[in-house]
Amino acid sequence: MQLKNKRLDLIATLIKPCDHVVDVGSDHSWLGINLLLSKKVKFITNIEINALPLANGIKNLSNYNLLDQTNNILNDGLSNLDDLEFDYCTIAGMGAFNIVKIMQQFNNHKTNQQWILQSNSHTHLLRAFLLTNGFEIINEHILFENNHYYFVILAKKVNVNSISDIKKGYHLSSILLAAKDELYHQYLKERLNYLQTLDQFKISSELRNELEAIEECLSQWK
Repeated sequence: MQLKNKRLDLIATLIKPCDHVVDVGSDHSWLGINLLLSKKVKFITNIEINALPLANGIKNLSNYNLLDQTNNILNDGLSNLDDLEFDYCTIAGMGAFNIVKIMQQFNNHKTNQQWILQSNSHTHLLRAFLLTNGFEIINEHILFENNHYYFVILAKKVNVNSISDIKKGYHLSSILLAAKDELYHQYLKERLNYLQTLDQFKISSELRNELEAIEECLSQWK
């Protein structure tokens, strides 16, 4: 089935055939329905913090006769769910702060589990969390939808911090840079233009670091 936006479509393509996917903030269960209908996944756990979207998701699953292949939980993210075993966990459509909070709620990270993360804002903070908490960013994608750039990150636990100097690494996507991704190039140029419009005497050190990182990157882009 066709998913409602490019982000969910991309997330679905990143999931390889497996037994169990956990979808936190499941958006009426559309991703799970797609994965079950395509027979890529045997079982889905949908987690919602609010009752209404959970109920709507259950209704949608019932319409496709898929309820028996799902577990639908009303819960605050992954809190008190450390016994949950899964192949992939997807967390999408929320800010980086909430994604980090949910990942910190889970105390049973394993190296065979993969995380698909899509934040609506502050993706650099999500990279920073991953790179300093023993995760490896396996892949990263960028897409443009509804006049907004979105990043989708595939990560896994490796128990080794990926870079020694985090300040040099989290503002930029090393994967998209290595791929010479043209959409990412366009994003960086637009981001730099925005940062240069700010009052350089009042700009925060965080934004200054980002500006300098992008300037250096674009000067070397060939």
